[in-house]
Amino acid sequence: FFFFFLMIRRPPRSTHCISSAASDVYKRQVITFTSKDPVWSRKNHSYVLDFKGKVAKASVKNFVLVEKGSNKECVIFGKIDDNLYSLTVMSPFSLFQAFALAISSVAFKIGCE
Repeated sequence: FFFFFLMIRRPPRSTHCISSAASDVYKRQVITFTSKDPVWSRKNHSYVLDFKGKVAKASVKNFVLVEKGSNKECVIFGKIDDNLYSLTVMSPFSLFQAFALAISSVAFKIGCE
């Protein structure tokens, strides 16, 4: 069995109105996401990713999904303990979308560790 801790951050509410024309343009906008690239750590002599203290164990299943161009972190998924994972979800992802990504990461990489 796998257990997930879910953290959801909602974007701040907007007080201004969007015209219907601008709303149609927004609906057709395509947003591209990519995995965050690890950086070389001289201390550890390996590549590392910053999970903001939400991940405790190294795993091939860990990932940080960022919006391409802005580096805004939208989904953070990582291993806390054996069979225990953390999932942090931020806008524009829904909880369902992020959970599907997390499940596919666990299911796809079953024999990798």
